[in-house]
Amino acid sequence: MRWYWWVLVFVFVVVGIITLVPFPIGEPNMLGYDSLDPFAPFSTVICWVIAVACYWLGLRASKKTH
Repeated sequence: MRWYWWVLVFVFVVVGIITLVPFPIGEPNMLGYDSLDPFAPFSTVICWVIAVACYWLGLRASKKTH
């Protein structure tokens, strides 16, 4: 897999984790605590699904070139 696929996977996994981080100035999310993202559980899942899709597309692209 090329490096840019790994960068995309890493970025979306990290962003998904950041959406769950408690933050005192944020708004209450669907889980009931203050965080940076008020739609925390849903946006986390969406980011992780995008990360899996990038990983899958990277594997698929690398198999076509070999």
